[in-house]
Amino acid sequence: MKAAAFAYERPADLDAALALMANADGMAKIIAGGQSLGPMLNLRLVEPDLIVDISGLSELKQAERSGDELVVGACITHGDIEDGRIPDVTRGAMQRVAGAIAYRAVRNRGTIG
Repeated sequence: MKAAAFAYERPADLDAALALMANADGMAKIIAGGQSLGPMLNLRLVEPDLIVDISGLSELKQAERSGDELVVGACITHGDIEDGRIPDVTRGAMQRVAGAIAYRAVRNRGTIG
């Protein structure tokens, strides 16, 4: 089966993404890596009017360490964690767990949020 027709937007920044979502009257879905939403679209389990692609938003690709806490942006991928591109407050546990998720292609696209 194929996805039903929908509009697609790839906003340039977080404010534009939030505006698109606010104007969609609840009929929009956010896509980042597509590992979950893609199959649901193809099976027509969801039929949004609009897909908002947040994968290019730099604001959501940041990770910040504050003491023992780590704030991870929604577009950080499992591959980012596995490759050590974000701070690790777990002394390697996050990298080991991320490296065991599915296979590399999924880790490159699959996001945290």
